Amino acid sequence: MDFDTLSQWAGEEVGAVLATLPPELQKPAKNCSITFEERPGRGLNDDTLEGDELGLFEGPSLLDDAGAAADVSRVRLFLRLPGRKHRHAR
Repeated sequence: MDFDTLSQWAGEEVGAVLATLPPELQKPAKNCSITFEERPGRGLNDDTLEGDELGLFEGPSLLDDAGAAADVSRVRLFLRLPGRKHRHAR
């Protein structure tokens, strides 16, 4: 399966999840950058990853102090993992 199709499906799922969040969490969640990548390995600290992660949260969380919230948080979702077959049919 090609990466564009996987990205489209992942985007649809992310949108559906964001829509189900309580209103007080929707705005902070939408301010978080969400990216789709084929697999871990392109990030600054990816050499510390095992390689079988499904995603990674980077940056400050809502539980961090208010000053840290000025930094951008992001979620990186990895859509292809070594050894995983993608035969999902829609």
